[in-house]
Amino acid sequence: MKRKNKILLIVFMLILFNPLSQKVKAYTGSREYISNIYKIFLQRDGTNADISYWEKEVNSKKISIAELTNFFLTGDEFKSKNISNEDYVKMLYKVLLGRDADSSGLNTWVKKLNDGYSRKYLLSSFFETAEFKNSIKDLNVEVGTIYLEPVDYEIYATNYVNKAFMLIMNRLPDENGYRYWVNGLVSHRISCLDLLTELQKSKEYKSKQLTNEQFIKMGYEILFGRSADNEGLNFWTSQLNSGYSRNYLLNTMANSNEFNEFISKSSLLKGEILLNANDRRPEIKSFVLRMYLDILSRQADQSGADYWTDRIIEGSITPAELVDSFVSSPEFVNTNMSYNEFLNRIYKGIMGRNSDSSGINYWLEIMLNGYSRRYVLSSFINSQEFTNIINSYGLNNKGEIYLSGADIPFGASVYGITKNFVVNIKTTTDDKASTNVNIPLGSKIVLVDKVKGNSYEYYKIRYKDSNNQVYEGYIRKKISGYQIVDVINDNEQNEYLGILSEVYESNGDPGAVSTGNGDPGGKSYGVWQLSSKVGSLDSFISWLYNEKKDFYNVLITAKIADGNTNGVNFDNAWKTLANDYYIEFYNLQHKYIKLTYYDQLLKKLMSIGDFDGLLQSFSIRNVLWSTAVQHGATGAFNIISKFKNVKNIEDFINAIYDERGRTDESGKLVYFPGVSDSVANGVKTRFINEKKDALRIYKYEGLYINN
Repeated sequence: MKRKNKILLIVFMLILFNPLSQKVKAYTGSREYISNIYKIFLQRDGTNADISYWEKEVNSKKISIAELTNFFLTGDEFKSKNISNEDYVKMLYKVLLGRDADSSGLNTWVKKLNDGYSRKYLLSSFFETAEFKNSIKDLNVEVGTIYLEPVDYEIYATNYVNKAFMLIMNRLPDENGYRYWVNGLVSHRISCLDLLTELQKSKEYKSKQLTNEQFIKMGYEILFGRSADNEGLNFWTSQLNSGYSRNYLLNTMANSNEFNEFISKSSLLKGEILLNANDRRPEIKSFVLRMYLDILSRQADQSGADYWTDRIIEGSITPAELVDSFVSSPEFVNTNMSYNEFLNRIYKGIMGRNSDSSGINYWLEIMLNGYSRRYVLSSFINSQEFTNIINSYGLNNKGEIYLSGADIPFGASVYGITKNFVVNIKTTTDDKASTNVNIPLGSKIVLVDKVKGNSYEYYKIRYKDSNNQVYEGYIRKKISGYQIVDVINDNEQNEYLGILSEVYESNGDPGAVSTGNGDPGGKSYGVWQLSSKVGSLDSFISWLYNEKKDFYNVLITAKIADGNTNGVNFDNAWKTLANDYYIEFYNLQHKYIKLTYYDQLLKKLMSIGDFDGLLQSFSIRNVLWSTAVQHGATGAFNIISKFKNVKNIEDFINAIYDERGRTDESGKLVYFPGVSDSVANGVKTRFINEKKDALRIYKYEGLYINN
């Protein structure tokens, strides 16, 4: 028996059987109780052997008092006596309470049995009384529980069926109908709500054409067994008039505490009316209205709101498609709203609530890192919060916001820290373009792309100021020859690998051509200064044959024109390629250096130890790149392998640059024999400054990337 049923029975029995007003005869042993079962229920004395057997079973707690009593009352011997309801009640009083029935209690229980309550229900009620528990309190036995079956509650099913028929059909059911519905309810084959929905399908009910108010009153009488109060009547009349269905009303009333108490008491099956989107039309229309009010920031026109509501209910458009159509509309897009305003609108429109500061900051960071607004929109649609909202409307398909490759950047979140200058954000790469937004020194920005302007190289960037306003535009890559951004991490394509050394090799210029004065390697070309005398330049040109044949042809033709040397024609051809195809030429040089120098160095290092911890640092990867470019893969390996056991990143950086700049007893650079004093001094200065840059970038990694 359910716990709530037990509590209700206890309360009822405390009223019916007041132990203070009755003289309780307590049993002194289980044998006495068993003997009374034989004498009173079976109306004979039990044999000594039978009583002893049951006494042993009860005292050993193999069987409870409840099981013992129910066994005898449901046995064939007792049933054969055809005991009347009145005599049955009197017997329970005698055996369980040890006294005669008082007239009030006798009349109450006889009436319940005559009304349809089962005898087992009555037995269970007696077992829950304090008077019975007092009568056996001195017995060291298992009391147990009388467990009821649905059939024991048939009276509830009878009353419910008769009431539903009278109120819905204006008549009682015929005998066959009565037995069908009552038996179905008792066996849980049919639920209470099943009965109501089936009766509403009848011609008799439909012919009544009840008003909303009449329907509500009928629901109160059937489900609650009372008249509707004015507050409830007014509320539900308003709900039905606004578009909620009558099934929605019945389902909601059936889930109320008031009806659940009846279900708990009766042990009938409540059931559920399966609602569809049309049953919740006002909720879906409210969602549509949010698109107008919160997304477009205006009132809806009634015809438009009804149009979209109908389309969602009929399934010709999903909620996601509705959102997409509003957010993609020119009316929304042309507002050119800020990132913050965009987020505030979709929080209100999609989630139906105000944004929270943590959510705003999270999504600002997502967009700051290169993800599109459409990506954010898709994330909202795919959230559990939105799924729950849509499911609550009776909709099973929320739909999708489909994304393109541009919505999810591959390797987003490349950060930089501004340095050397306060820089102005430009709206375009036109050198004269500007805005009124300046980025202070030491600010974190996101690098979106590298772009060649009319005269200068630019970074396309995003920047979030102290007021959480996000700006997008362009900043110069360098001013007066000075780099203005420390790049502090990379994307998955390694586009910014080499950024540390390019500053000192060529200031990042793919068209750079050195004079070669004082350099045994002769003239050098490009971002990382490919040497014309030691073969790296020729190797690059040969590599271009399969990688970019058009560029190969331009350079080879110019070289032939110079008598197969690197003269004026070749220099001009190199610079022209850089000017006309700045980004592409830069990327080709980057790819070649990585494959030929950096990757080869890593392969060598991986063969002698574990560098994984070091390689997680963007700064260290750039130090390795710089070393490989300047000393070659083998030369770089010879330098770096000496420090394979140095795991501290700062110590490793210091060691590498100290070794690269090491001098002999005469003060000459060990790794740069034959260079002029001016070149040597330039190299020494570079190592000092580049080491500082590497250490600073590593510090920024700790501040902004790894925490």
